[in-house]
Amino acid sequence: MAVIIPHQDHFPDIGDQEIASLGVPFAFVSVFDHWLTEAECTATSLFTYESALKANQLQDYLAGERKFLALYNHLGNAGTIVNFSGVLRPIVSASSEFQRILRRSLREARFMDIYLEGYGVRILGNYDRTDVIIAETCEQLDVLETEIARFDLHMLRK
Repeated sequence: MAVIIPHQDHFPDIGDQEIASLGVPFAFVSVFDHWLTEAECTATSLFTYESALKANQLQDYLAGERKFLALYNHLGNAGTIVNFSGVLRPIVSASSEFQRILRRSLREARFMDIYLEGYGVRILGNYDRTDVIIAETCEQLDVLETEIARFDLHMLRK
């Protein structure tokens, strides 16, 4: 039985809205150190698990996946709430369930929606190995940028 958490304000229904239209600070965490050009996008086989597998580059894909897993496990140590099918509940970052949620999201099977209590940010799984970070303040993004860099990942801002 799921525990209902009074954190609904951290999980507003975004639907198909552009994140920018929410009027909150946001950024992206990515394996790439810049927004890829169209040519770079066409040239890479590392966007999805399936494309990396077909291109015989699974080891390269998994290396990036391990960076995301390490980052999210580290950030989740201070408390994580997961929004799974509209039910909010705490989850232990070291649990096999949390690992499964992360992997499914990173492999674009079912995107995650988590709130990192220790950092006050929401992370939404996204396409092309670039997840969305929604914060309440720009300072929270600045703190996360330092944490993200420690795991050899990158924060991209538009």
